Amino acid sequence: MSGPLEISAFDPSDAWLLQAVLYAGGLTEGAELADVIGLGDGIRDALFTGEELRGGFARLTAAGYVRSEDGRYFVVGEARGLAKKEGLSLGEHAAEIAAFLAASNYRGSDPDEVDPALTDEKIRAAVQSYLTRFEREPGEADAAPEPPTSSTGSTTVH
Repeated sequence: MSGPLEISAFDPSDAWLLQAVLYAGGLTEGAELADVIGLGDGIRDALFTGEELRGGFARLTAAGYVRSEDGRYFVVGEARGLAKKEGLSLGEHAAEIAAFLAASNYRGSDPDEVDPALTDEKIRAAVQSYLTRFEREPGEADAAPEPPTSSTGSTTVH
């Protein structure tokens, strides 16, 4: 073995969640939970589990990368620099986000700590909202997302 085993405080699904928040408006007007779920489906063709949402939002918030306000999720702090650079594929951008989280100084908190505001009922309602939109507008609700891009490689925070 060449060195100590590096263990991340983040779950692998946290990069997917952060990518979905970014694409759902987290850099601008904030992302509603139903939009995060829909964009997550568009990215991976799968729906987040309640555990992935509760635990992921708790970790990303504790690390200072996501903030929740009035039912919307905003990308904050150093994570704002993760706006998709022009020319990156979804997979390349996901890898960039995963590398960012792996290099983070955040070392975790209580692994059982979850976002208490994300109840099962709230998650079910958001999933239903997304699925209802999908049924009305098939092909658009989960189309490959067009995220905010940065041609300079970073996002300016004012």
